[in-house]
Formats: sequence, C-alpha cells, structure tokens
Amino acid sequence: MSNIIIIMFILFNTTISGLYFTFSNTILPVLKQEEDARIAIRIMNRINSVIQNRLFFLLFFGSPLLAVAMVLMNMGSILFWLATLLHIIGSFLVTIVKNVPWNNRLMNEANETSWQEYVSEWTRWNTIRAIMGLLASIIILLELLY
Repeated sequence: MSNIIIIMFILFNTTISGLYFTFSNTILPVLKQEEDARIAIRIMNRINSVIQNRLFFLLFFGSPLLAVAMVLMNMGSILFWLATLLHIIGSFLVTIVKNVPWNNRLMNEANETSWQEYVSEWTRWNTIRAIMGLLASIIILLELLY
C-alpha cells in the first residue's frame, strides 16, 4: 500500500507541478506580450475559471493528502518529511496564500497597471510552487532509488 501511495503522490504532484511550470514558461509570457491588457486579463480570468474543475481539484487536494499519508507510512525517512514539507508549504500553501489572492484581485480590480504587477508577482509565486513541487518529487525518487 505504501508504494501505491508513493507512486500516486509522485504522479499527482509532478502533474500539477508541470501545469504550474507550463503557466510560468508559456502561458503568462504569451499573455504578457498581448498589446491590449484588457484582452490578457479577460483570457487569464477565463483560464482561472475553467481550471477549477474536478481533475484539477483531485490533483491539487490529493497531492498534499497523499504526501501526509506517505510520510505517515515512512516516519523514519527524513527525505519523505522534507518532500512533504516542500510540497505542502512550497506548492500547496503558496497557491492558497499567494496565487489565489492574486487571481481574486485580477477578477475584481484589474486594469492595465495592475495587470503588469499581476503578471510579475503571480508568475514569481507560480514558479516557486512549480520548483518546490518538482523538488519534492525528485527527493522521493532519490529516496526510492538509493
């Protein structure tokens, strides 16, 4: 059972971290290049609405639950603890504390000036959550391999 949970964590966490990477690497740079900020704001708001679906929530909430289950089944491993903390603090909580409030601001207070600030700050925090999530998966893989 422990191996199934570990594999599921790696799959869920890496998938959602890859999604975050895609936003920082591709989607936000494209939207930032849009000459009319109102169009970019409208597109990002639509993306933020559409992404809130069952599959995203399964990955988003499932990853930290799997991380906790994984560490409880492997209490003696410092690397499992480290990966769990990286994921929960660096990916899950960053989303709740930083990215979601920025999304809410974009939905309610967006203008051309706030768009530039949004792109900069949201992408910064999004990149952090992508890196922390991917580091968590790498640490678990290293623990399994060595």
